[in-house]
Amino acid sequence: MAMTFTGCAAYIYDETGEVLIKTVVAAHDEENDTIKIDEANELSYMSTYVLLILTEPSPHAFSCILELTADGAVLKLSDGEEREQRKSVRYPVSGRVIIDSYLDEGKTYKLHTAQEARLVNISTGGLRLKMKPNSLTVDDLVQIAIQTHAEPRILTAHVVNLLNADESSEYGCKLVQVLLI
Repeated sequence: MAMTFTGCAAYIYDETGEVLIKTVVAAHDEENDTIKIDEANELSYMSTYVLLILTEPSPHAFSCILELTADGAVLKLSDGEEREQRKSVRYPVSGRVIIDSYLDEGKTYKLHTAQEARLVNISTGGLRLKMKPNSLTVDDLVQIAIQTHAEPRILTAHVVNLLNADESSEYGCKLVQVLLI
């Protein structure tokens, strides 16, 4: 059964990774691979954008072009895998997220002080966070709170790699689960 994105929270980014629109998918035409959003008039025709749709258990990311059809302006989707030779394309993003708990052996533990991180990029399979050094370790399982246009989301992610620097570290995380709260 094919997935419909109608009603899902969505972010539209320009090619530099700047968030242009936070919205909800108004309609998804699976046959024509198009998405209709109410804010389409805020975008430029025939320009390329990145569309991130928040679905459970993991988000979907597409490259898309704004087109004019008989039904109005729509985003024509192209599968992100065509743009990059990876299992999942990484899209640059910017935004703050909060890590307030971790999981261990099926139990959730709240941190005494929530940690703030900056979202560096996201794909259908994971995300990269920038934080203070030694904030996380490889194999940590953490819960990440992201505020979306429609509703907040809690992402459960497994830390799979880390890039250290003097002032901050980047943590590669594999998405395990996306929940509404």
